[in-house]
Amino acid sequence: MVQPLAPCCGRIDLKLNVAASMPIVDGEAFLQTELSRLLIEAGRCRFRASGSCMHPSIMPGDDLYIGLKGIAEISVGEIAVFRRGWRLLSHRVIGSGADSRGPFIITRPDSLMQGEGDDGPSYEKDILGVVTSIVRKGRPASTCPTKPTFFADIHAILNKNILHAWFFLTPTLIKISTFMQQSYPYGYVARQFFRLSGQNIHYHYHLPHRLCKSIIYRNISPDDLGFALSNEFKGRIDHWILTIYLGNDPTPSASAIFVCHQEGCPYAGWWLGNLWIRFRYRGMGLEKILLAKAEKVLFSLGITELKVRAFIETDKARLSSLGFQKVVERGNENFIKKINGEG
Repeated sequence: MVQPLAPCCGRIDLKLNVAASMPIVDGEAFLQTELSRLLIEAGRCRFRASGSCMHPSIMPGDDLYIGLKGIAEISVGEIAVFRRGWRLLSHRVIGSGADSRGPFIITRPDSLMQGEGDDGPSYEKDILGVVTSIVRKGRPASTCPTKPTFFADIHAILNKNILHAWFFLTPTLIKISTFMQQSYPYGYVARQFFRLSGQNIHYHYHLPHRLCKSIIYRNISPDDLGFALSNEFKGRIDHWILTIYLGNDPTPSASAIFVCHQEGCPYAGWWLGNLWIRFRYRGMGLEKILLAKAEKVLFSLGITELKVRAFIETDKARLSSLGFQKVVERGNENFIKKINGEG
């Protein structure tokens, strides 16, 4: 997988690692005002639970329905949903208070007993709301604290051990599979299999919503994309996304972000912000197909080169195989590809 970077300039925020269908959100931006309003209009939001820290009240795979609440409305005993770093957590509220930073709540996982610690304070800016209902295997489950049964404890222990084993083995498995996917025999077989499978390729173009840039994206036709990126709207759109779907699979197979830095910026021009290929489709040449489609859009606007920056040697080699040439600009090692519209 190639995950290069575009240098940040001005207000561009490239902490996104977009590989999902619309709307697209990242952990921190998820709590911004515009998106909160959309959640209010929708009434509630649903997440899929993972982990066993809230066992047995919340089990891995449970569907959690979230209601938007402010910190003053949250009561002790409810399950609060809040941000901690780049993650969203759902833990039980055990107290509240206030300090110089404002009001806060204290939460703790149900799997911890009283006196074993807590999560520390969570403030208004980090709180999304509370879990209003839980659906487990199609049936409703209580949000109240539940006393674990013997079989539930055994289930939790097995899940915990399986997760620990998976986390321990994952880095090694990724290294082995990545090495195989980068080999010529694997790539040749994968490309032939993909060609013979005859899967239809669907291209989806996405532009940031005018109220929630870099948070929510909207689908757009190729013609409308070209119009939006034309000189008439120059400066208003600073990036767009191209996503590939294969056959009837609703999950994206590949995606890329294209970022524009305007004249006057030291990094002026169009940059490849992130190129992502779904694990099962790596080695099939989807990155070439995706870039060829994007280059036609850019060439129609008079853009003749695409830049990218990479720091890992395997990414640099991959970029070279995609037609990028290494150059040194302002003391930085970048890669540039000339666009001729032929892909």
